[in-house]
Formats: sequence, structure tokens, C-alpha cells
Amino acid sequence: MAASRDQVFEFPGDRIQDRAPLVRTTRPNALLLSRAAADNHPQLTRVYDWFTHNLWDITPETERSQREEFTAGELLNEKTRSRVEELLRVADLGIQGAEVERRPGQSPRVRLLHGSDSGEPVAFD
Repeated sequence: MAASRDQVFEFPGDRIQDRAPLVRTTRPNALLLSRAAADNHPQLTRVYDWFTHNLWDITPETERSQREEFTAGELLNEKTRSRVEELLRVADLGIQGAEVERRPGQSPRVRLLHGSDSGEPVAFD
């Protein structure tokens, strides 16, 4: 699902100020951007804030039903469906297409069609 934003973030054209002390004080197992934000770096805090407000953390079970419904809706749209299926084929994962199984009283289920030895695609959830 694409999020719309009121404004587009523009990266400053100048080089990062005070870069050397920031690099020296950042642990090898820490993110430079997190360190800069913790120190209220004048330039990099804005970048950190952009990621905080625009990056979604997706885990296997977080919002799963909503993501499945969204995907099914996109596959039911013929224009979007052909683009999604083409991307799946180009990824070379053995996926030949996708189908949406509509079930009364339940959310639609997306099934990926994989190639088989018999030549007939086999559907997997």
C-alpha cells in the first residue's frame, strides 16, 4: 500500500557537517544515522525523522489479513494483475501467475501458480 505524503523530503546539497567526530564516536555495530539523531545532528536528524515517519516495519504476521486483502484486490484489477504476474515471472522463482480464490464470508485467498513437471501449473497459498 503506497502512502501519500504532503511534502517530498529534499536532501541538502551540502556535505554532511561535523562528519569526522560523528564517524569516530559511532560504534561499529551501530547505525550512523541513529547516532546522528541521538546527538541532534542538524542535517541527519531530518533524514532519520523521514525514515521514522515513512518506513513501515513488515513482519510475517503484522497486518497480514489487510495485506492479503490488498494483494487480492490488486490481482482482481486486470491492469495491475498483468504487471504483478510479469514481475513474478521475471523474478525467475518458478511462479507462472497468480489467482484469487473467493470464499463466501471470508477474505479472498491469493494462490501462486508454480510450474510442474506435467506442464500444468500447481497453485500454492
